[in-house]
Amino acid sequence: MAQTAVTFSDVFDDSDGDAPKGQSIHHIRANSSIMQLKKILVANRGEIPIRIFRTAHELSLHTIAVFSYEDRLSMHRQKADEAYVIGKRGQYTPVGAYLAGDEIIKIAVEHGAQMIHPGYGFLSENAGFARNVEKAGLIFVGPSPDVIDSLGDKVSARKLAIAADVPVVPGTEGAVATFEEVKTFTDQYGFPIIIKAAYGGGGRGMRVVREQESLKESFERATSVQRRHQKVVEIAPAKDLPVETRDAILADAVKLAKSVNYRNAGTAEFLVDQQNRYYFIEINPRIQVEHTITEEITGIDIVAAQIQIAAGATLEQLGLTQDRISTRGFAIQCRITTEDPVKAVHKAGGVVEAVACYSGDMLVCTFFLFNPNKKYNLQYYLDLVDKLVALDIHVLGIKDMAGVLKPHAATLLIGAIREKYPDLPIHVHTHDSAGTGVASMVACAKAGADAVDAATDSLSGMTSQPSINAILASLEGSDLDPGLNPAHVRALDTYWSQLRLLYSPFEAHLAGPDPEVYEHEIPGGQLTNMMFQAQQLGLGTQWAETKKAYEHANDLLGDIVKVTPTSKVVGDLAQFMVSNKLSPEDVKARAGELDFPGSVLEFLEGMMGQPFGGFPEPLRSDALRGRRKLDARPGLSLEPVDFVKVKRELGKNQNRAQKLLSYLGDVAVNGSRIKGQVGEPKFKGDIIQPILLNPDGSKLDTSAPATKGWRQILLDQGPKAFAKAVREYKGCLLMDTTWRDAHQSLLATRVRTVDLLNIAHETSHALSNLYSLECWGGATFDVAMRFLYEDPWDRLRRMRKLVPNIPFQMLLRGANGVAYSSLPDNAIEQFVDQAKKCGVDIFRVFDALNDVSQIEVGVKAVHKAGGVVEAVACYSGDMLVCTNPNKKYNLQYYLDLVDKLVALDIHVLGIKDMAGVLKPHAATLLIGAIREKYPDLPIHVHTHDSAGTGVASMVACAKAGADAVDAATDSLSGMTSQPSINAILASLEGSDLDPGLNPAHVRALDTYWSQLRLLYSPFEAHLAGPDPEVYEHEIPGGQLTNMMFQAQQLGLGTQWAETKKAYEHANDLLGDIVKVTPTSKVVGDLAQFMVSNKLSPEDVKARAGELDFPGSVLEFLEGMMGQPFGGFPEPLRSDALRGRRKLDARPAVLSLE
Repeated sequence: MAQTAVTFSDVFDDSDGDAPKGQSIHHIRANSSIMQLKKILVANRGEIPIRIFRTAHELSLHTIAVFSYEDRLSMHRQKADEAYVIGKRGQYTPVGAYLAGDEIIKIAVEHGAQMIHPGYGFLSENAGFARNVEKAGLIFVGPSPDVIDSLGDKVSARKLAIAADVPVVPGTEGAVATFEEVKTFTDQYGFPIIIKAAYGGGGRGMRVVREQESLKESFERATSVQRRHQKVVEIAPAKDLPVETRDAILADAVKLAKSVNYRNAGTAEFLVDQQNRYYFIEINPRIQVEHTITEEITGIDIVAAQIQIAAGATLEQLGLTQDRISTRGFAIQCRITTEDPVKAVHKAGGVVEAVACYSGDMLVCTFFLFNPNKKYNLQYYLDLVDKLVALDIHVLGIKDMAGVLKPHAATLLIGAIREKYPDLPIHVHTHDSAGTGVASMVACAKAGADAVDAATDSLSGMTSQPSINAILASLEGSDLDPGLNPAHVRALDTYWSQLRLLYSPFEAHLAGPDPEVYEHEIPGGQLTNMMFQAQQLGLGTQWAETKKAYEHANDLLGDIVKVTPTSKVVGDLAQFMVSNKLSPEDVKARAGELDFPGSVLEFLEGMMGQPFGGFPEPLRSDALRGRRKLDARPGLSLEPVDFVKVKRELGKNQNRAQKLLSYLGDVAVNGSRIKGQVGEPKFKGDIIQPILLNPDGSKLDTSAPATKGWRQILLDQGPKAFAKAVREYKGCLLMDTTWRDAHQSLLATRVRTVDLLNIAHETSHALSNLYSLECWGGATFDVAMRFLYEDPWDRLRRMRKLVPNIPFQMLLRGANGVAYSSLPDNAIEQFVDQAKKCGVDIFRVFDALNDVSQIEVGVKAVHKAGGVVEAVACYSGDMLVCTNPNKKYNLQYYLDLVDKLVALDIHVLGIKDMAGVLKPHAATLLIGAIREKYPDLPIHVHTHDSAGTGVASMVACAKAGADAVDAATDSLSGMTSQPSINAILASLEGSDLDPGLNPAHVRALDTYWSQLRLLYSPFEAHLAGPDPEVYEHEIPGGQLTNMMFQAQQLGLGTQWAETKKAYEHANDLLGDIVKVTPTSKVVGDLAQFMVSNKLSPEDVKARAGELDFPGSVLEFLEGMMGQPFGGFPEPLRSDALRGRRKLDARPAVLSLE
């Protein structure tokens, strides 16, 4: 078989790039004389427009969908480049919207469509609509309006056939209006006959009459029968049709088409009897369902031909001359109709559950709970601490849930623990319910506590934590000063003071501190909830009695520790006693007959664990009345469920309302079927666009993009001049990661193109002095296609047009491009060249193992394409503790690596801290050393804020000599994302390093993203805050949220702490490698493999020769991802590979089978 080499220009459309037009197939189709048009609207719904969009995209046409309000979630609107609702909500019926021709034409004109394709059904045979389309200056993809007039009416079509001497089925000469006309016909021809509507179609408006008695009823009855008169099975070509008959039919079909100057696709229908006599029925002037099998046997894309013919192409130009059309094989189309045989074969709907198609082609902090009652004395707590310390904890927590830890008791308790464990960090939590919270926390600090809890002033006091400013003031000037700026803390509180007023409807309106807390001991977090519940239960006027009953309930249950869920048990029993007017004595005496709350029975059963001192007897036995008693930690014991029986019972109900409820129940229980989505968006309104203001207070015009920016220097003077200008700039420039890494790290990379484009103009103005805008490459390329069903190239081109002034930056994985393993060098060259033409300016080139030979491939490709080369040294581990012999990434390692990168003639040096482990002091040392050695080299630093030190580290880099650092808009910053852009601006404001951005404009821009984050909230990982454990496990910010999702999918959600620890062990097993995509995935896969199979590091080493390792681990050990610094781990590598190949050079230069 002859083969033709395929180049990248055949695949990528560069028609919108800045470079000269290429010769791709898309380019030829879009720019030849056949196809000069660019945008098409499809006036239909469902699978019809989806089919047309597919062909339109192959023809490089921009597509527009229209939809009724009820179809706003339909698949067809997602498959188009643009989609617009027809009319306003409620203006049309769900189906009537697609018949609103004038409204559809208006949408087409307003949004620049040049063609309208009607599909089939709806307006496809409406000559008036076709005329109005042409009057509006648009092209109607289909026959001319006159042809539709003559053929859409079956009576006039019949007359045309008779005039052309084409045999027709016997029938009346025109439409019949009376019973007598029909009777005259039947007297001549007999029965059976079909009465058919002149403008009917799709089986509608037809009635079979078999005898005289049924004639009048049939004639006068309006009928719509769907399945009965539609073809169910279609076969092409007709197997038993003689050649002579086929040729005669085809000749007559052509004769009919020529007689009306037919243009475009259509179907001529004939009936053939048993004697091979044929009769014309009608011509359908449109595309049809059954055209799919014609396409199968002829290899012709009929929809593509339709569009190109409408655009002016001839059949000859399209290669559709009769001598070149032939059939190959047979095709069968079967229409499946769901019906309920129990209900007279009526139509029935449901969910298609399966279709099988043949196809070839955190810091570990353990808390213990405090209660000053005599049962819990000092020795009790010291014994408990001993047990906790034996668990190898990092920090000891003291959790005072009710705020009953008095200052003197705090001094005694913390002092005793500190004396026994001088090196153990102690962290104390309390509530200010009694008003002594500040005094108690100060006492704890003076007695040796390392950290205490506080809350912003406006949300402090009473059932919350003590005031942060009060504690700061109490410790100010002493050796125990917490190191916070009181003015900054007060400034922050101005925000929360407003927020508290906003949320005031949910306040419990407590009058002040409640010293009675020392008696009732209701936890701070429970007290306000109990007040609300008392109101709901009609006990609002009995709050004093409820608090007293809480004391009694606690005593009845054996004076237990009270925190969720045990605090709820005590509260439920207290409200039960008040509602039923029960004294403690009544409860004891009547325990065998009282209907206790469920939570009380679960506690007494032992489902919440074993209380100190045991359960209260005989109350427990009397209340349980023979129910089980657990005397050990509860496990999982479930009754087996007969799912077959359950499904059978559920299947009995065929009520439509019940089906809807079943669907809603499925969504409520199982969640969305969109991969990665959990719950509903927290924002469902219209996004409000930000307004930027000029210095004089007037509104800045953002209707067009800004033109001033660093990209102008790059375009005018080239990469070297750009790098020189960056180095000479006095301030520290910023790169905004919001459009790529920020939403990748926090929102699973799910932000769609439309939401980036909607803020593009404002971004070009507000951030015009950015070093760059990171917006492409990395995981965004892959996710755009696999999960968002978007074209990443189209995204890039459209963003570039709307933001022409800020340099665009992408993440390029060295010899991998945007793939997860090595690609051929020429593929990288072509990819980079295409990316540059479509709008990328700066290429951040890295390798997951800091393998310079891999980086060099990307660097050369960028040089060749004319882009800015930013070669990257990936930062791993902790440079400050590199004296440890197990730490191999020390300062000298990085300086040697930088030397090798500089030798590649790079424009900018990048430092990529994937996990956010670059501490401020280490940043100062590293950047300072590089700056001293290379005074003229621009340095750009990237980090994640996983540990909460991102702002401090970036400021340290700037002060040490970095020219640019990374940040993200405030609403998408922090945690696994980049540090806050406004925080960095504030940290550098007024200094020589000011980045040159207007903070007011940056804040205004963030109002857009704050709404977007709520819109994409179902994809959040819901991280609680910074994770200092990152210094131990070193999980990259962009990977951590993905791993949390994967852990849930694998059933390891409750073992997240073990998974993070396993990540450390997996990294050590693999030789302490640099961790960034794809090597970070290798470590993550091995970690989850270890947790799933309960494997220790020793188990992995000992059983490497028999374990079925994940594929990514084997690829890494083979050498398919490059060569790690320090080599591969042996004998693990050899044992795991079991004779498989070992690559000791760059994969792309080897001859692979």
